[in-house]
Amino acid sequence: MTMNVQIIQTTPQELEELISKLLEKHTEEIKESVKPKEKNEYLTQREVGELLKVSRSTVYLWTKSGKLKTYSIERKMYYKRKELEEALIFIKNSQL
Repeated sequence: MTMNVQIIQTTPQELEELISKLLEKHTEEIKESVKPKEKNEYLTQREVGELLKVSRSTVYLWTKSGKLKTYSIERKMYYKRKELEEALIFIKNSQL
């Protein structure tokens, strides 16, 4: 394996700037690769009702019928916003 080495006349400050730019670029690439893909936002039954502009009893009925999925966190019921958006499309299409 041969390695080509090129010697460039540069000042210490220019070398430092070049190294800083390269480190910054690679740091950003690493940050993007380890960033969580999607953050879950959890909503209460009241928040779901306000968001969908329906009563809490409607949210309860949709949950009992399986149209909405809940998650129990510290003995409280929560809904994932993303799943609500998907369920809303399903509910809307089933009413047509």
